[in-house]
Amino acid sequence: MRRKLDNHVLEQTGFWSSLSDSDRESLLNWGYIQDFAKRHILFHEGEKGDKVFVLVAGKVQLLQDAGGSNEITMHLARRGEVMGERLLAGALCYNCRAETLEDSTVIVLPAPIFSSILQRNPKAAWHFYQSLLLRLQKTEQRMLHFRYNRTENRIRLFLRDWVKEEGRQLATGEWEITSMLTHSMIASLSNSSRQYVTDFLNTMRKQGVLRYDRRRMVIQRLDLI
Repeated sequence: MRRKLDNHVLEQTGFWSSLSDSDRESLLNWGYIQDFAKRHILFHEGEKGDKVFVLVAGKVQLLQDAGGSNEITMHLARRGEVMGERLLAGALCYNCRAETLEDSTVIVLPAPIFSSILQRNPKAAWHFYQSLLLRLQKTEQRMLHFRYNRTENRIRLFLRDWVKEEGRQLATGEWEITSMLTHSMIASLSNSSRQYVTDFLNTMRKQGVLRYDRRRMVIQRLDLI
């Protein structure tokens, strides 16, 4: 469902605090909010486009063709992140596929409007490119994990990063994650198989290292992951 964009939604995304009043007005006039169901494709790799998407709520994975019938998850978008940003540099096509992992809400913006804001607003541009650089660094680090670590170590490294980004430490010293991912999603992000992830988590649970259900995961000893 498409809805009118308003300041309340803009304020939910960290980047937008750097916008001037005139920039905000441009976005409010040209952009809109849209809700998408789980497994909706925002755009395909190689598809021509003229819009960028900003995640407001939900989860969206960005995938690239890895040859044959294989795909690799390059990134899991978080709130406030821009998807389809390649168009801002003059590209005509998206360089990945964006698919919602759960019901999600996004801001839809014409790429030329967003690009013009970045060109005339150095503060907004700095914030945007800083976020993009951090995302690129994370992706590169994951690719190194894929190349130089065995499957079990890749899962361990992913879980540690996941806790650092999404978790919180409890008074007991344990770490809790409530932004849960499916075993298939963890497998995709760690370049392993769903069955291997399931077996690994079950082993960790039997050893008393962690416990989890569909709502949360609690890691008792992060140093044992």
